[in-house]
Amino acid sequence: MSVERDHGEYDTTDAKPLKRSIRLVLCMPQHLCYLRADQIVRGSAARALRAVGGSLAIFTILIWVPAWFIIKDPTRIKILALLTWSACAGVFAAFMTLAAALTVAQVRGGTLSFFFCGLPMRSFPLDADTTFELRKIRRLRVLVIHRGRSRYFPNRALNRRELIGLLRANGVARQRR
Repeated sequence: MSVERDHGEYDTTDAKPLKRSIRLVLCMPQHLCYLRADQIVRGSAARALRAVGGSLAIFTILIWVPAWFIIKDPTRIKILALLTWSACAGVFAAFMTLAAALTVAQVRGGTLSFFFCGLPMRSFPLDADTTFELRKIRRLRVLVIHRGRSRYFPNRALNRRELIGLLRANGVARQRR
């Protein structure tokens, strides 16, 4: 039994509707969600901001706490240098967040296409030669899409679960090792 929801995407972890224009079909017996075949998956700006912003905050603390005691310049210069570094890090985080928000994967006419800032980056047909697998590289689980002898590792800005749902909805099989 499957139930169709038109209220947006449902996160399977806490069943709250999210503010996206993706339509999902909930498959009750398997408790899995599958995207419709004509939908797109957009990058997550919040995920990028968490990753980049958190890394920059830790890096800033690790660099500036020891530097504060080593540098012999007046306190005014130290504060100015710290504020300049923080402004540059903030601009970098903003650009990375914007880049993640402009990353899109879309299926159109049986072809999976990846776009970055509206420019097509990679596309390949979704036929019997296309498979996907989840690999574990140390502690990180990575999605790998196989097409013939070539492999493609999608951008981490894209939600892996949504992308797998999009692949499954278009008949792409999971490769078993």
